[in-house]
Amino acid sequence: MLNPKYVSFFAGMATLGAVALAAPTASANLISCAAGTLNCDLGHTEDFTASFNATTSGGTTAQLEATALFENFVFSNNGTQLDFSIVLTNTTPQGSLSAATWDSIRLTALGFNTQPDATSVNGTATPNDFNTFTETNFPSFMKVDICEGSGPTCPGGGGGGLSPVGATNMNAPDHTSTISLTLTGLGQFTPGTGSIDLGCDVASGCNPELYDVKFQTDFGSFEFQNTSTSVTPEVPEPGALALLGTALAGFGLLPRRRRRS
Repeated sequence: MLNPKYVSFFAGMATLGAVALAAPTASANLISCAAGTLNCDLGHTEDFTASFNATTSGGTTAQLEATALFENFVFSNNGTQLDFSIVLTNTTPQGSLSAATWDSIRLTALGFNTQPDATSVNGTATPNDFNTFTETNFPSFMKVDICEGSGPTCPGGGGGGLSPVGATNMNAPDHTSTISLTLTGLGQFTPGTGSIDLGCDVASGCNPELYDVKFQTDFGSFEFQNTSTSVTPEVPEPGALALLGTALAGFGLLPRRRRRS
């Protein structure tokens, strides 16, 4: 078993409209109907992308990259239901890696919180690469409200997931998957309007919102957020490396985000 290694990574997140993430109380991914409206189809006006970019260290150096496009938000049933989609893509470049090593890099899980908590969630993926889990542990980051995992549990496992765009992994032939989510029973939301903060678990908002991702490869298993944090796997896998993020592009150093135990 390899010892955990430190790596640096940076992340880019698309802001929502003209919201500035530099503001201490900014909430870039707050999705809301107009004031007083219970039902609304927001179309693509509230779309945003969480981008992941991490460099591994150790025996193999690779630039792990992925994007998660959140889109098509619709509040219905008098504001008690929210439907939206996530287009998850493994965009890891080959760089100097051999074809076989690049081919082994699989995106196996995406996790994030919501405020208020999402406790009733149904999800389907097309192609069917991911299962939806709620209130579950994400590797290294404790509990999350929503997790999309390629295996029977949130951390994923086996040979599934998404291989990089252009790679030819027969065990993970897909490079992108569209995940359709339905959140129901949203009576705890602000009366008279549909509203949810994605990537956050505190009522005062988060800056920035955080999203977790996991990659599994022939040279290790890696979990990290798209912001600065220290990562220690709950159960190290044989031959795996643990990622430790130390830099946040554009934001500087931030303290580790506190998650619910």
